[in-house]
Amino acid sequence: MWFKVFVLLRLPVSVICMLGYSFALGAWGGFDMAFLAGVLVVGLYIFIAYTSLKLFRFRKGALLLTGWLLALETIGAVLLVSGGDYMATGTFDPLLAFAVACVAVLVWTLPNALLFYRARSLFVEDSKPKK
Repeated sequence: MWFKVFVLLRLPVSVICMLGYSFALGAWGGFDMAFLAGVLVVGLYIFIAYTSLKLFRFRKGALLLTGWLLALETIGAVLLVSGGDYMATGTFDPLLAFAVACVAVLVWTLPNALLFYRARSLFVEDSKPKK
């Protein structure tokens, strides 16, 4: 039960992190990249929904998808802050991007990975014969 609540409570942060891809494409190509940014973000949200449903239903392979999702969220958080900073100032600060990456890994990715690691037994089928 606690795992299902955890999966649902992490969705808003995941959605916010994925906005970074839209910011990055907006900073890169302006309004010309708006359609591509929209398609990419919709695809990422479909991936979030698909992965969350597999986690919620304890499906096989969900933890592998979760690893990819955590990596995408970390990169998205960096792009969110760096893309917003680039759009405001017109310069890219690698030190800021590194600091945001460290904070995202320590505050979001690492605790999520540890909780998913602890819950890995939920995704393994029992080897006992069924009666």
